[in-house]
Amino acid sequence: MIPTRSSSQRLAAVVAMADELVGAARPQIAADMLEQIKAAFPDSLGARLLSLRLDLAGDRPSEALDGAREALRIDPTNPAALAIELQARHALGESGEGIATARSRLAAIAPDHPQIGPETPAPTLAGIGFMHLRQGRQLLAQRWLGEAAQAEDWPELAAAIAQLQLESGQVRGALESARAVLDKLPDCLPANLVCAQANAELGKLALADKHLKRARRFDPEFELARRLYGRLRVSRLELPSIPELELPEMLLARARRALDPPAEPVADTESAPDPVGEYSPPSSRFLPAEDAGSGPDSATETPDSHVPAATGELARLMEAGRWPAVLELLRGSAHLLDPGQFASLPPEGLPRLADELVRLNFSELATEAYRLAERRSAPAVSEPAADDASPDN
Repeated sequence: MIPTRSSSQRLAAVVAMADELVGAARPQIAADMLEQIKAAFPDSLGARLLSLRLDLAGDRPSEALDGAREALRIDPTNPAALAIELQARHALGESGEGIATARSRLAAIAPDHPQIGPETPAPTLAGIGFMHLRQGRQLLAQRWLGEAAQAEDWPELAAAIAQLQLESGQVRGALESARAVLDKLPDCLPANLVCAQANAELGKLALADKHLKRARRFDPEFELARRLYGRLRVSRLELPSIPELELPEMLLARARRALDPPAEPVADTESAPDPVGEYSPPSSRFLPAEDAGSGPDSATETPDSHVPAATGELARLMEAGRWPAVLELLRGSAHLLDPGQFASLPPEGLPRLADELVRLNFSELATEAYRLAERRSAPAVSEPAADDASPDN
């Protein structure tokens, strides 16, 4: 398929959004988008470069470096490929002549590129830090993330460093770091959660409770804050660790707001919008489309028609095993699901679906999912065996 001018612009926006997701430590969603881009535009250079960025995010710098070299054989002056080569060399721990040569080649082609300068840019430092964090090398992660925080005022990143201090046993140091973030940005959600966890470990449950309430007030839909708050109210003791991949949640929301086209006004304004954007099927949201929304049924669509459509889309995503997209659908459209149609969902995915519905506070839907899961997991019995189930004594 040869992209038209409008589809090329949309394709560029999709690739840019996927880049933002990779930078926000959400490579699974970016990988899902990449597969759809490849299906529509198999020869897209943007898709090839995005695949290399995913190699970097997945701690595969050698593959990224090899791919960048291959791309540079085809187009020796491509600034994106040169930038990937430079970042891969950083991730491999190279220094001296190799880094200097890669930087000079990029500077000759794109002197204004953000990776050109006397210092390594903050996004590169942060990417290397998160790579070490995923591998469990907390000291190295703390060093790289600390350098990124010094290079750029990034509150969420500073909160991630505070969480690393907490996990390494530096409870008071983590508390001080998180407080420093809150002095600049009182509504920084990760920093409030670090303060809550640190105060709880120090036995200051009233302060921990205060910070969790503040986190709920700033973002009541944030799943982690809600879960932590519930744990504190029930046990009043230990709190779970903040997962590293959930820290850049606000960066993800910011990227989507910047890259998604403005939503058209709809009639139903009573429901609150999803904090990371309302769910729509990937085929209509990610890929370029010139006539989206047209068709004989679009003019007669009613609110009730979304109910079977939402449940059908949920079944399709569960059958394909695309759980990141399933979670996204639940966050934006769980209120449209019909529990009476849950029998059409794949039985092996019902327990996980029920768990996610519990986390999102859809208790009735979760109860139905649990009930169906238990019924389908029960061994089939014959008619005589049913008599044996009656009590003998």
